[in-house]
Amino acid sequence: MSRFSSSLGTRPLAIRLAGDHASIVWTLRVRCAETLTKLDFPGYALGGFSVGETTHQMVTALEPSTDALPADKPRYLMGVGRPAD
Repeated sequence: MSRFSSSLGTRPLAIRLAGDHASIVWTLRVRCAETLTKLDFPGYALGGFSVGETTHQMVTALEPSTDALPADKPRYLMGVGRPAD
C-alpha cells in the first residue's frame, strides 16, 4: 500500500483517500482503519455498507470504525444508507 501511495505523485484539486472496507465485523474495520492511518493518507473513506445488513448492524460497525480514524483529516462515507435513512 505504501508503494501505491507514493507512486501516485501529485495532482491539483485531488485528494487520495484510503478506504476501509471490511464488512460489518467492527473489529476488522477498526484493524483496517488503524493500519491505514499508519500510512498517513490525506483523508479516509468508509464504505462497503448497505449491502444487505440491517441498519443496526451498519451503525454498530460504523461508529467504532469512525472513531479509529484521525479526527483532523477528511472522512468520506461512501454509499451508506438508503434513501429512507
